[in-house]
This record gives sequence, structure tokens and C-alpha cells, in this order.
Amino acid sequence: MKLAIYICTDRFGKVGPATDPYNGKAIEKERNEFKRLIEGKIVILGHNTYMVAPDKALFKDTRVMVVSDSAIDGVETYPSVMSIFAKLNQEYPQSAVYDIPTIFFAGGITLMTEICPFVDNLYISKDEDTYDEEGGWPVFDMAIYGNWDKSRPRPVVDTNGRTVTFYHFSRKSTPTPSVDEWAGD
Repeated sequence: MKLAIYICTDRFGKVGPATDPYNGKAIEKERNEFKRLIEGKIVILGHNTYMVAPDKALFKDTRVMVVSDSAIDGVETYPSVMSIFAKLNQEYPQSAVYDIPTIFFAGGITLMTEICPFVDNLYISKDEDTYDEEGGWPVFDMAIYGNWDKSRPRPVVDTNGRTVTFYHFSRKSTPTPSVDEWAGD
């Protein structure tokens, strides 16, 4: 089992709703990249991130699990990340735990900071033309979560001249816990 994060930032590394690939402002190549990465995988989202995503069709071919204290129609909801891993532990016998596809975490700075110390891969979509005008977005600083190998940045430009750069980081040494550790067993 591999854990990965897909996170979108503005040009200064701040995380906010204007940078998400599933909102109406995302460029098509960014949305396609997000869909390609999560297709056929398990995607864990925070409640607010899922609720503000206007294009739920991006999640069509994925298993969506939402961390939320309240039920959401048609979506699996759990009160915590730990309860999600407990559920996965029940569904997959210990011998098959490594057959679980990559689990993606997307959106929500609270969820990102909780899970980042344990992820194997980090995908960042950096919107070079968007920035936090109000000054309230939190900064995502991946350096505090360990050492990473970085792939070559891939900038893409849409027809309106907006630039988004894609980065893929792999952890140099992976501290991924077992499902039993996540589930608290």
C-alpha cells in the first residue's frame, strides 16, 4: 500500500480553494492530471474539500472516502483518517494489505498536515498565476515532513496564458506505517 497526496498551491505555496483541480477555475490539463492520478484508486478527502468540489464527476472511477462528522448522500463518511484505515483493515486481510492500490489524499490543509509525515509520494500542482489576495490561506511547507526527491517540473499553459506547474516528489526513506498501526491495533 502506498500513500500519496495531491495538493494544489498558489505561487507562494499557500493552499486555498482557488487552486483546487476540481473547482471551476482549474485549467483542463490540471483536471486531467488529477483524474489520471486518482483513477481506480481510493481517494480520501476532508469534508469541506468534498463539499466545495462542484465537479464530482472527477471522482467517478474512484472510491471516495470523506473524513466528516456528518453523513453525505452517496459517499462513504468516517469521523477520522484512523477510522478509514480501520475500515480498510477489515476489508483487506493482512496477507492482502499490500494489494490495496495507492491511497490518495486530496484537499484540506488539516488532512494534509495530518497525513504528510506518512506519505510515499507528493504531487503538487502549483498555480503560478493565482495567489491568496486575502492573506488567509495556510502555507504548505513540505520541508518539515522529511527529505524528498523531486522530478523535473512540468509547466503547462492554458489557452488564456495561465500557467500551472506539476511537481512529483518521492520520499527518500518511507516511514509508512502498517494498516494495523493506522487502525490503532
